[in-house]
Amino acid sequence: MKPQEQEDLPVYRKIAAILQDSIKAGRLTPGTILMEGSLAAIFGSSRTPVKQALSDLSERGVIQRFDGRGFVVGSAKAPQRVPVTAGLLGLDEANPELPRTWAWQRIYDGVERALIFHSALGKFRVNEVELARHYKVGRTVAHDVLVQAQSTGLLAKDERLRWYVVPLDEKRVCDLYDLRELLEPKAIATSVGRVPPEFLAGMVERLEAAIAAYPKVSAAEMDALEHGLHVTSLGYCDNREIMEALKRTRCLHFTQKHMLGAQVSYPTDEPFMTEHLDVVRAMLRNDPARVEAGMLTHLRTARAKVIDRLAVFRRSFGGSDLPYIG
Repeated sequence: MKPQEQEDLPVYRKIAAILQDSIKAGRLTPGTILMEGSLAAIFGSSRTPVKQALSDLSERGVIQRFDGRGFVVGSAKAPQRVPVTAGLLGLDEANPELPRTWAWQRIYDGVERALIFHSALGKFRVNEVELARHYKVGRTVAHDVLVQAQSTGLLAKDERLRWYVVPLDEKRVCDLYDLRELLEPKAIATSVGRVPPEFLAGMVERLEAAIAAYPKVSAAEMDALEHGLHVTSLGYCDNREIMEALKRTRCLHFTQKHMLGAQVSYPTDEPFMTEHLDVVRAMLRNDPARVEAGMLTHLRTARAKVIDRLAVFRRSFGGSDLPYIG
């Protein structure tokens, strides 16, 4: 995972990624018991993100519960109380801190959720001062949150430099998918041969497991699978101008991240995993033509699904009384 992508993750995802990498690398061997308290002490964090990380890994089958406290790596039949150290996690023993989390990242996910919900309903003003008051943070932190939301297409400024939610109506969804269909298939094709094969092989395993388990797949895992293809894998494209243009289409991903499974029921058929699997397998075969064609097919299918998802959401969501949105 690239350093910038690591910085963009919430704390629990960083912890989960470190634990999973350590398991794949063989530093955490089968039978090793993972405990919230000892891991929180290593990472210098509270227990909450560690608990979320362990729960996420458990849902994905990476670790398991057993007849005792904590989780066990691999089979639950032969747990071993091996001391878990920073070194076993691939961290510097002298300074085992997580990649830095900026102040704005601590509140961003909740703001992002509120903004994507309101974008489905229309155009709303966003008050930076009220946002800072609501979360009890400084004005600079609130501003950084809104700038980040602007970069993903959720927000814009009017002629008086006031923030507003950009409506995600059917016309805009189509415009954004037009942009993605022009750029994303070619961009992902240029990533072939650049994405680490072990990362792609891991994605294949996770996609196959999710397809078999669907609809018993957590929202966090669904989001991770989307992120794996459309952010991490795509991020190996070396054309920065294309990547900057595509960044504004990220708001489309948020309709799944925050709506599907929560505000909108899972569809009868799994929403994207089979299409992702075709693309990832083609990447493993170093077949850029197939990757490009598969991604284009996936995007054309996804357009109608997002339009339908937003229509369902509008019928069930009546807005909120958040003081910074009005």
